[in-house]
Amino acid sequence: MTDDALKEAILDANNGAAICFLGAGFSIGATIAYKKEIPQVDELTSLIWDIIGPPSIPNATLTDLAEYCETDDEKKGKLNDLLMKNYTLCIVNEEHKKVLDLPWRAIFTTNFDDLAEEYLKSHQVITPSFDIKKFNTQKKPIYYLHGRARDLLDSQSDPAIVISETAYLEIKEKNRNLYAVLENEIHAASHVFLSDTLFEIQK
Repeated sequence: MTDDALKEAILDANNGAAICFLGAGFSIGATIAYKKEIPQVDELTSLIWDIIGPPSIPNATLTDLAEYCETDDEKKGKLNDLLMKNYTLCIVNEEHKKVLDLPWRAIFTTNFDDLAEEYLKSHQVITPSFDIKKFNTQKKPIYYLHGRARDLLDSQSDPAIVISETAYLEIKEKNRNLYAVLENEIHAASHVFLSDTLFEIQK
């Protein structure tokens, strides 16, 4: 991107004409209530190993372990408890605030932590289980494309958390309404700030 194009993109973001897409790396440096950092992929994989014991899969990945938990209600319950403990009531740092304070047209995230919504409490949270009839056009939206850990507290709805391979294969069908909104917003926005890391959004 040229310097002029970058300046134009930043101007559009400051004017509320751009959308922000947050990936897993954005939450690096954020904490949960007792000052522990939000686990990233490698740490989450280790934490799951600790609570369920080793499955019969050599060198199991995060998606392998999540798939393994899906086959056993007790293990699935332990995984859900782990996600709720480590990915809810998240606390931003000053670097996150610099990004989230921009007047984005909309924020999309593939993360299931509640980092953005905990800081932007006036925004409307939209998840795969959201009732579209409750959509408030007066509020800026935060869209959870891969589900939201906080929704695991509600046993009556499917939070559509995307970790396992099966969940990834089903995502287009289960979350198709959210992806339709994403496509529309991409066409409507002047710029889309894509990021797997905080640095990529700020550069």
